[in-house]
Amino acid sequence: MGARAILRLFIVDAATPDSRAKPAGVQGCEIREQVGGTAPVDPNAMAFLAIETRMPYRADFEAMDIGKTVYFALRWLNTRGEPGPWSAIFNATIPS
Repeated sequence: MGARAILRLFIVDAATPDSRAKPAGVQGCEIREQVGGTAPVDPNAMAFLAIETRMPYRADFEAMDIGKTVYFALRWLNTRGEPGPWSAIFNATIPS
C-alpha cells in the first residue's frame, strides 16, 4: 500500500466557534473538495467528498497529491437532510 497524506477538518458553527458541537437541529455536514487546479467558485461543481456526522473529519489523499492545494466547501444538513447555505470556499496544502 502506498503512502497517504492526511488532513483533519475541524468543522464548527460560526455562531459558536469555540465549541465542537453541531448546531441544534443539524444531522451532519456535507463536504465537497477539489484537488489542484484553479480555485473553484461554485461548490456544486466540486466533487462530493462526504456527509460527516462526527468531527473532526479525516480526509485522506494519495501520495501523488502531496504539496497540491485542496479546496473545500461545507454546508450543514438538518435532520431532514435539507442543506443550508455553502460556506466560503477555503483551501489547504496537502501535507506529507
